[in-house]
Formats: sequence, structure tokens, C-alpha cells
Amino acid sequence: MKKSAFHHVMMPLLMFTMIGCGAGIPQLRVESRKAEMEILQGLREGWDDYDVFYMSWPGNEPAGILFDPRQDGKRLVAGRWSKVPDQESLVRLIQAMKRQHQFQPRLYRIMGPEGDFFGFLYALRNDVGIRILDDTRIQVFEVKPPPAPAP
Repeated sequence: MKKSAFHHVMMPLLMFTMIGCGAGIPQLRVESRKAEMEILQGLREGWDDYDVFYMSWPGNEPAGILFDPRQDGKRLVAGRWSKVPDQESLVRLIQAMKRQHQFQPRLYRIMGPEGDFFGFLYALRNDVGIRILDDTRIQVFEVKPPPAPAP
């Protein structure tokens, strides 16, 4: 069977367009468990170098903590997240997340589309939505609770 002009011209053009569109996507990159422990310790100790936010699930269980570096000229936009008021509260939130039985919290680097670092996310789930707003801002959506078990 002969290939049509569509296959020779349009398919490569279509594939090039699809690949190019994926270049503007931010990413969550999971840290290794070993690196996670060291980085979390550094975040706890140097917490005042960050704008720190958290969000909770119903029942007031913390589900995620955002660390937005203050001096990097970039912003994590966290509309439905609450500001962590002090270092003591941060330590309590991290401990409460580690006590979760259903989920294991993980630490993620929030990376821009060009591979530039925007901050950290410590969360109980890995399906947190993020999107680019502009060159210096990434929006971070809430950590959604798991679906309720069937009756």
C-alpha cells in the first residue's frame, strides 16, 4: 500500500507540534528517600528562607506543605493553601503527615518547563495539579483527598 502525501507531510508536522507543546509543562520530581530526609531537615531549620503554606483534608489532617523560596524572584501561587505561622507549627505538620497510615508523604521538587527550580512540595499524594501562569509563577492546586470507600 502506498503512503499518501498526508503521511509524508502532515504526520511529521503533527508530531513536531505535539512534542513542542509538551515543552511548557511544569513537573513534580520526586526526591529519593535518602535525599528527602536531608532536605526536610534543611527546610525545617531554614524555614524562614521560605514562604511556607499547608493544606488539610476534612478532619483537619494535613495533606501537603509548600516551600516557596523567598529570594529567587519566582512565586508558587497557592490560592487555597494556608500560611504556616511559625517553625513549631511546621514541625507539627510534618510529624502529623508522617503519622498518616493510608499514605506515605513524599518530597517533590517543583520544576518549571525549562527545568528551573520553583520550590518544594511535601505531600501525601502525587497527583497534585500544577500549571504555569507566566515565567515567574506556577500555580499549585490543592492535594485532593482520596475517594471515599464504596459502601
